[in-house]
Amino acid sequence: MEINNKKAYYEYFFEATYTAGLVLQGTEIKSLRSGKASFN
Repeated sequence: MEINNKKAYYEYFFEATYTAGLVLQGTEIKSLRSGKASFN
């Protein structure tokens, strides 16, 4: 899964990009798959 913040590219200049990963629990994976998740 790749998540991009397209609005950030219009408001900021990025000098470098990084790739990172998350470790999710079972309920978090279920929420993402059902489309009911948000990252705040």
